[in-house]
Amino acid sequence: MTSVRDRLNDQEIFVARQPIYDREMGVIGYELLYRHGNVDYARIDDGDLASSAVISGSFLQIGIDTLVGSALAFVNVPRRFIIDPSLAPFFEGQVVVEILQDVEPEAEVIDGLKRLKALGHKISLDDFVYRPGCEPLLELADYIKLDVLRYSSDQLREALHLLRDYGAAIIAEKVETPELHRRCTELGFDYFQGFFYCRPKTVRHRVVGANQAVVLQLLQQLQDPEVDLRDVERVLAQDVGLAYKLLRYVNSATFARRREVESLREALVLVGLDRVRDWSSLILMGRMATGKPSELMIAGMLRAYMCEWLAERYWPEIRDQMFVVGLLSIIDALLDSDMMSLLDNLCVSMPIKLALLDGEGPQGELLRRVIAYQEGDWEQISQCVIPCEAYVSAYIEALKWTDEAMKLLLEGRG
Repeated sequence: MTSVRDRLNDQEIFVARQPIYDREMGVIGYELLYRHGNVDYARIDDGDLASSAVISGSFLQIGIDTLVGSALAFVNVPRRFIIDPSLAPFFEGQVVVEILQDVEPEAEVIDGLKRLKALGHKISLDDFVYRPGCEPLLELADYIKLDVLRYSSDQLREALHLLRDYGAAIIAEKVETPELHRRCTELGFDYFQGFFYCRPKTVRHRVVGANQAVVLQLLQQLQDPEVDLRDVERVLAQDVGLAYKLLRYVNSATFARRREVESLREALVLVGLDRVRDWSSLILMGRMATGKPSELMIAGMLRAYMCEWLAERYWPEIRDQMFVVGLLSIIDALLDSDMMSLLDNLCVSMPIKLALLDGEGPQGELLRRVIAYQEGDWEQISQCVIPCEAYVSAYIEALKWTDEAMKLLLEGRG
């Protein structure tokens, strides 16, 4: 059986969301729920870890804006998350902290809730059942949820009468039938949640692994348009393997240097910032190709070189952008993720992003033509201003270059 701890270490995370409606059936927020897989139910063996999975997945991986937009996010948190200030990576003003029914109103819990409210969070009491001594929780609550399946109409009316004195909005949860909806509306509930309106929808997100995240961070630094020689040198200094491979490349016959390069700074000056940036990106992406067919990386390298070679001759104004455009065009397949999410983590220029996402601009047009050549779409090639024989020449040169480059990448990969 897969445990919550196993799920936290997996390459995929799952978070479900269920809307909460007002009396006019407008959505005011979503409750975020743990899922152990791409299913419509939860199997929880550890409540704290399940909460960790939801918080990590929602705020640090998928993104709260993706899950709820500008609506409220209702998140169940156990006692430990309330009393420990370091365990609340929340968006102030948008998160409603849901207190589970087994959390007692101890002094440190009340202090923790006051601290969260001072930060701008709202408080919700989930599956609330009145018990003596719970008044300190009620006094801090902004929302109170009642499981309407537990009570008769008279019991719900009595509970509402009691809770109204505390000024919190009352949410009817587990509304599963039209009859329950009518009853809760007539009783005067403020908000509604349940299967009658919408079953929780599971959002699936592939996590970038730890090593890949480091590589993406380096790519981010290298692709920053404002980067200068000193910045690139610092990036290279972070990674001995990367620095070695670049020096090895600069000293290779490909560059036909008359003397060996002895430092990173000298390599940067001799080769030029743009070429070093392209080569660093190539080597870093080669690392992420572990476990992927080598043909995928080769296709990206051929594409990158062809894009650059053709741009140099027919669109010189975009020549410096086209190597990275061609190379990044395979990153979604390399990481099994969607291109938009990956580009959000890379500081590339808007023309490059538009080229990769929508095929816009001359960058996007040239990329489409090169991909068409690789796929044998001769009709599209024939409609381009670039003559067909130029693609053939670019491809032959790209083959030579890729063969040499692959030797470097495979030499002690990593």
